[in-house]
Amino acid sequence: MEASTIVPDILIIDDDEGLRYSLKRVLSGRHFNVSEADSGEAGLKLAEAQKPHVILLDNRMQGMSGMEALQHLRCANPNAMIILMTAYGTTQTTIEAMKFGAFDYIMKPFDLKKILSLVDAAVSASLDLDRANQAAAPQSGLTSEDVEGGIIGSSSAMQAVFKSIGQVAASEVTVMITGESGTGKEL
Repeated sequence: MEASTIVPDILIIDDDEGLRYSLKRVLSGRHFNVSEADSGEAGLKLAEAQKPHVILLDNRMQGMSGMEALQHLRCANPNAMIILMTAYGTTQTTIEAMKFGAFDYIMKPFDLKKILSLVDAAVSASLDLDRANQAAAPQSGLTSEDVEGGIIGSSSAMQAVFKSIGQVAASEVTVMITGESGTGKEL
């Protein structure tokens, strides 16, 4: 399927019915398939079943918190771009969100143009990732054992990374890993 014919799927997970309604209305008008859930638990089930491209996730909800949901969503749908939304932002929350693999983080109340721009960027990143995965999959020859560790690669550069990991894994050395958001540093 060509990228121009793909209608991106967006999942909104927020316990605020009014916010879900508003976001769904605006995003549906931009030709996205939008589904919604009122809790982290319900959102996780939908994410597993639908595999949305983008997930808008509230941080403070009844039951499972957004941060807990984020961790489960990364496992259930690793290719989804997750945007964490919160009215109670702290530096620690921002750091944790990015550490657990959020695409981005936005404070409530947010400007409509800002959230739409963020969603567009997340959709674009998700579609790019899908295309890259499709292009690499047929020729990769990967086995389930290759993917089990989470880090995939067989180039000489990746072999050097694996060697470095092996050298420091058994020691008590602190290691700082740097790189752009979304490159898999947490692996």
